[in-house]
Amino acid sequence: MKTSESQPAPNKSRGALVLGMLLIGIVVCVVIAINNQSNSKSSRRELPSSMEPLSLVFASQLEAKPHRPPFVGPESCANCHRAIYDGFKQTKHPRTCREVVEGEMPPGFDSKVGQFQSPHANVRFEMSRQGKDFYQTSVAKGPNGEQRTLAKIDLVLGAGGIADDVFLSWRDDGTMRELPMVWLYPLKSWSTSHFDPNGSGDFSRALTVRCFECHNTWAEHVAGSLNQYRHEGKLLGVTCESCHGPAGKHVDFHQKNPNAKGGADIVKPTKLERERQIEVCTQCHSNAMKHLGPAFQFRPGDELSDHYKTIATTATEEDRVANQISYLRKSKCFQNSEMTCTTCHDPHRPNTSKNSGSSSCAKCHQASDCSEAPSIPLPIQADCVACHMPSYLKINVNFETEKDNYVPPLRRIDHQIASHPFARDEALLKYHSQRSDESSLAEVKRLKQRLADHYQQEAERCRLEYRFLGVVAALREVVRIQESDENRKKLQDAVGFQSNLDLLATTGQRQLLENNVPAAMLSFQSLLKLKPNDAKTHGRIGTEYAKLGDMPKAVEHLKAVAIHDPNDVFGVSMLGWLAYLGHRDQEALDYYLQAEIIEPREAKLNYQMGLVLARLNRLPEAREKFKKALEIEPDRPDALQAYVLASLESGYPKDALPYAERVVKLTNSQDIRALMMLADLYQAADMPAQAIQANEIAMRLAPSQDPAAAARILNALRSLRAKK
Repeated sequence: MKTSESQPAPNKSRGALVLGMLLIGIVVCVVIAINNQSNSKSSRRELPSSMEPLSLVFASQLEAKPHRPPFVGPESCANCHRAIYDGFKQTKHPRTCREVVEGEMPPGFDSKVGQFQSPHANVRFEMSRQGKDFYQTSVAKGPNGEQRTLAKIDLVLGAGGIADDVFLSWRDDGTMRELPMVWLYPLKSWSTSHFDPNGSGDFSRALTVRCFECHNTWAEHVAGSLNQYRHEGKLLGVTCESCHGPAGKHVDFHQKNPNAKGGADIVKPTKLERERQIEVCTQCHSNAMKHLGPAFQFRPGDELSDHYKTIATTATEEDRVANQISYLRKSKCFQNSEMTCTTCHDPHRPNTSKNSGSSSCAKCHQASDCSEAPSIPLPIQADCVACHMPSYLKINVNFETEKDNYVPPLRRIDHQIASHPFARDEALLKYHSQRSDESSLAEVKRLKQRLADHYQQEAERCRLEYRFLGVVAALREVVRIQESDENRKKLQDAVGFQSNLDLLATTGQRQLLENNVPAAMLSFQSLLKLKPNDAKTHGRIGTEYAKLGDMPKAVEHLKAVAIHDPNDVFGVSMLGWLAYLGHRDQEALDYYLQAEIIEPREAKLNYQMGLVLARLNRLPEAREKFKKALEIEPDRPDALQAYVLASLESGYPKDALPYAERVVKLTNSQDIRALMMLADLYQAADMPAQAIQANEIAMRLAPSQDPAAAARILNALRSLRAKK
């Protein structure tokens, strides 16, 4: 998306005045943004039928052209690798995202179990099927009665039908929405993701790009959009080319050279250096969450850090779905060997052995190496994983059922291979629970108490650190080990406490929507009394204090955001914006540089940093920031306007031209200021015919938009026509 950089033209424009227009441009872009968001036909002012549309001469340079890498799909691989293909098809990976197929949908669509009353009294859901199609219907009670919204299910997202199935709806405009209803296989029941009760319609939310990316081999994401994809050429699920790279050249070569050996033009992960081999897996099985470039660009053999920033977490409930590699790196087994993920996991075959983990351990260790062997029963001696890689509740992925909340559908294996005393107790408890002799019964009682005490202590540690989801997870373990009315009451109280935090947050958000700021502030402050380290709530309170003009309190709360969540950019970026509004430009730049480290690829941050740099008279750097914002979000109106003005001031009118055309295109040639600016650029670029056309359209808009501009436009037209 690069335009040719000509030498800067002598700047005969208004110099500092154009630079000052950057601020005016912000105001203009508010109008542009509003026009851009008004996509309904009734809200657009149509041109008179006699008026020809504006010719966008250079617009094609900025248009994102569909580009599908040379993927061929897994079936093409099967032609030569049938045995591997057949084994791989039985694994979970190819089913992580799939089309709706009759016979493969969960039993919850049966009419007898297709009803779900959400914990919010005014919202319920119905799950149904019509022929081969499956639907979610949301039913919301309001002042005017029930509002029913039907959403068709297009894709199923999950772990291959063993934990939870999440349902996606693909809208006509290409946007992907995640529906709130979820089927939990372990519980054989419906649940919901934690949807926004202040919402409406189907209560869906935008599916994040990173989520869709990890569940699929390839789909073309529309640059700048939150959740828009093109249907053509998508490859659903994690398939062969996720790990081996696009195979188009490989297939073409071997079809033309059927006797060739060695596998040309394809990535063989086992031939990669250790870190690159591991990153084939950790492109998804890690906390590599923040894009450094466009989506779906990582290829096996690339350095992961060239494509993503990996965030750091301090607790399992903060992990982003899967983060096995962070824990594996802490283990001595990993540090003292050349092991990779495939040392223990075969990506081409389903794991059908109950003792596959321990057999992997046996590649390097002997049973006699275990110092605990003399004191534990023989069956446990053979189960290395039970003691050294215990399972734990994956509470960072949780759902809400009709009777419970923060329900994790599965357990995860702890990949920090180490000595875990509580895990040893778990293994012994399992062993003795299967025996009925008096000694084992006594041992069961003792072990249950030890484990219950362990998890109670863990719950208390989490409570002191305000990790209330961790409290819920630990108390669920207590109930699993030692169920009693007392322990279940503790769990219910913990669930209720976290539910109350969520309620205070959504209540405060609703009150802000209703413009009841005092009530919202009370809700947020009540939340902080219960959880002082809640970064998002600090951000909301800080923002409202800033609006009220109480800058000391605003700064205090906004600074707290990064302190409590170093991965949350909101506080630092807001501090930068407040400093910019207060004309403390160097301070603003310092904050934005911090923000850029936290969030390396965000259009808004680059645009705002560009404004700061422009006011610091660092216009070439400002221009680059505006351009980067447009590389991330090509249709961002404020960045388009700012780039045009910065290019003019820098003496690059021809480079500004295609961007000015795009502003006009986005506003359907209906914004007079954008047209006038484009006409001036055409004139500066010695394109009189286009300048005349832009001015003519602007002239017809002048009576309704800016009558005072009519005289200037008329003079420009006379001058241009006189030169023809």
